[in-house]
Amino acid sequence: MRAVPAPERHVLRPIRLPRLGTRLAPDGGKGGRQASEEAAMAQSIDDRYQAYMDAIRRRVCTVCLDQRDDGTCRLAGGRVCAIEAHLPRVVEAVLAVRSDRMDAYVDAVKDQICGACRAQDLEGCCPFRERGECALWTYLPLLVDAVEEATQALGRSPTRSVP
Repeated sequence: MRAVPAPERHVLRPIRLPRLGTRLAPDGGKGGRQASEEAAMAQSIDDRYQAYMDAIRRRVCTVCLDQRDDGTCRLAGGRVCAIEAHLPRVVEAVLAVRSDRMDAYVDAVKDQICGACRAQDLEGCCPFRERGECALWTYLPLLVDAVEEATQALGRSPTRSVP
């Protein structure tokens, strides 16, 4: 009978990899890195828009399908939520509209935000919007409610822009 050689033992040693991506375009790795990127994004929100972001988190983020159990985003590939990425323009677009019809808000978002978003191609097509993967587009009615709620809480007129 022939002897079977013992399997080789490999010792795995931790190595330090260089950081990939940037603050706004992380590498999409798992673990604490994405959470820390989202924390950095949240800290960078201008104080003028913090009340709006808080209302959006209460109204939109709590029902978002991309939410983790701890309340943070879990967008694939290190993507940043379109609402946070475009927050000042989102707020301004919603505040500029005064209508009972959602069509007016849809048009304002398409013109002022989607038109400047790098995900949209030259023909106006957006793969995220078309697949329902854009939180801004998917949750627009809740987003409008959140902006109007924050505007009232701040004691501002809905047609006035943020100072």
